[in-house]
Amino acid sequence: MRFPLLAGSVFSLGLLLVASACTTETIIQTVPPDNADDGSSGSSGRGSSGRKPSTSSGGEEEEEEGSSSGGSSSGGSSSGGSSGGPSQGLKSDVLAQGTVSLLGLAGDDAIYFEFSQDTLSLRAVPIAGGAPTKIADIGDNDDAVVSGGAVAIWTSISGRRGTLNVWTRATGLKTNVATDSVYGLFAASEDGTRIAFSQNATLNEEGTALQSTQVGIRDTDAASDAATLTGTTAVNLVTQSCPPYWGFVGKVFIAAHCTGTASAGSIATNAKVLRVPDGAPATVTRLDAASLTVAGTAVPFWIADATASKVLYITTSNSQARVAQVGGDTLDFDTNVAQVLLLSDGSAVIYRKATGELVKATTADKPVTTTLAEGVKAVVALSRDERKLTFRKLDRTAQGLSDLHVVDHTAATPSPVAIESTAAVFPTGFTATSSHALFLGDFSATGPALKAIPVGGGTATAIATGTIVGALSPAKGTGVVFLSNPKQLGTPPSAFNVFDLNFVDVSGGQTAKINESVPQGEYVFRGKRLVYSKLAAQGSGLYAVTLP
Repeated sequence: MRFPLLAGSVFSLGLLLVASACTTETIIQTVPPDNADDGSSGSSGRGSSGRKPSTSSGGEEEEEEGSSSGGSSSGGSSSGGSSGGPSQGLKSDVLAQGTVSLLGLAGDDAIYFEFSQDTLSLRAVPIAGGAPTKIADIGDNDDAVVSGGAVAIWTSISGRRGTLNVWTRATGLKTNVATDSVYGLFAASEDGTRIAFSQNATLNEEGTALQSTQVGIRDTDAASDAATLTGTTAVNLVTQSCPPYWGFVGKVFIAAHCTGTASAGSIATNAKVLRVPDGAPATVTRLDAASLTVAGTAVPFWIADATASKVLYITTSNSQARVAQVGGDTLDFDTNVAQVLLLSDGSAVIYRKATGELVKATTADKPVTTTLAEGVKAVVALSRDERKLTFRKLDRTAQGLSDLHVVDHTAATPSPVAIESTAAVFPTGFTATSSHALFLGDFSATGPALKAIPVGGGTATAIATGTIVGALSPAKGTGVVFLSNPKQLGTPPSAFNVFDLNFVDVSGGQTAKINESVPQGEYVFRGKRLVYSKLAAQGSGLYAVTLP
């Protein structure tokens, strides 16, 4: 499923950096994200940080724009040892040595770019350790993205179109899946067995810009489409205000995008919401209207329950939240909705109105509504157990600081609790157990404190201090990975940031260093397994550590 994330942003001396973790397990389901201007997790563009490392004359790794040459790489791997790791702290396994850039996870494989003296290749290595597999060489006009359990590689890209090739661990590399495929327009199921992709994209009459693209949906090992979005369901590539929003729920494909070829007007802003079930052939159904051919009505966005039987979308006419039920009637909720989420079991929607009311409504035929809070400026995060929400009631400061409140929407009488009533903290989400809310606070000249507070009531405690710039929760446990000691490599506009990664548990105990010189955005969780890359004069490579 594709959802915006509200966790993992980085605070640094008044500057919000784009350094979210490319997490594979969604914990936040809300739109628009409160930190939409802060960046989100990425899995494309030659590494999550978008960097192209090379070896400078001084021996220190730094970015060189437009060059893929780099330090030597052995291409080897090791399931043990901690070469390149800290002298003390948590022991990391070496997955690959050399100059690499982590792209993301496809199933239980880490996907990464490996830079050698004059070549760039895309590789996969099991996160548990093992021998890397070379997927493909990457040329100057090639690029790749990771989605779900699959990797899409475009070759010979020109004007954003190229030849699409797809890799999964089960199928290996399937070449020439589609031609005239738009780079980046790709989605895959979590198990990698079902894919959706751009195909047969067309240009305008002048041949100078993209106009429209079909969408193919098929099993990854199939030779032809199970369904094709074409004609009145093809994607409008002219509009700048209606980006396609695609994703899979299990093997069900859901898309929200504008159609036609207009650059302005309602056709360029009103999306159609479409659903394509598993199987072949598969019948395309319209969720926001009764017919495939009538004009779009929705914002390019959706959220589905875990079975894809309920799909929430927002209308463009009056910002109304609606839930389309497969085989049932569409449920109408409030208008003037600014943020919204759908619980994974489909039992309720929670939304913030532009006027500040935070409301929960059941998805029964006759919805029951409960006001959770008033005067809310933004929902910040939803706990993994989907019971608690944090939100703010004040505008954020220029440094990104805000107040912070929490409410349990499952309580018989929901009562918000103020964690911090002034704009003095930077929220970083919840622990995976949903037992604690996390935030940066007590800012000083030496940096903030990473603090945790029990959501059931209690006092916030500092669990780490220093030059902390962000925190991320693994998918399991009460541990927290936090980023510290930020450094900038290279020079603008080609500069990027590296950090130290550290671990601490909210239940107490000493901070353990994981590693240093980790590029911004190049860290991803799978359960308690953390995969990350390192870029330094010594010890560059791809690593994984099992967190306590």
